[in-house]
Amino acid sequence: MSSNTKFYGLLHIAENESSSVQLHSQTLAAQFEIYVKNAVTLSASLKACGFQFILLTNAASKIVAIIKHYDLDPIQLSEIDFTRDVPSGIRFYSAHFKLDVFRFLASK
Repeated sequence: MSSNTKFYGLLHIAENESSSVQLHSQTLAAQFEIYVKNAVTLSASLKACGFQFILLTNAASKIVAIIKHYDLDPIQLSEIDFTRDVPSGIRFYSAHFKLDVFRFLASK
């Protein structure tokens, strides 16, 4: 089965910003590792169904490092410009960058 349908995910990494109140990992780095592992799993599931998954990010090299460290299957990454001015310390900081994702997708 093959499809032209593409699925996109977002993983915006900001070192000094809170990631999620739903994860109980001790460190921000551990939370990002969980997010990357989830993205790899999603990519494999979609690929098995004939779909393409692209993870949009501001930190492709960090994601690649996590994938290599854990010997995970590589995933397709696209590093895009995030221009949104989001106040530091706001809850769900990284989620606010989905507006930049909408802009990116609209330009395609």
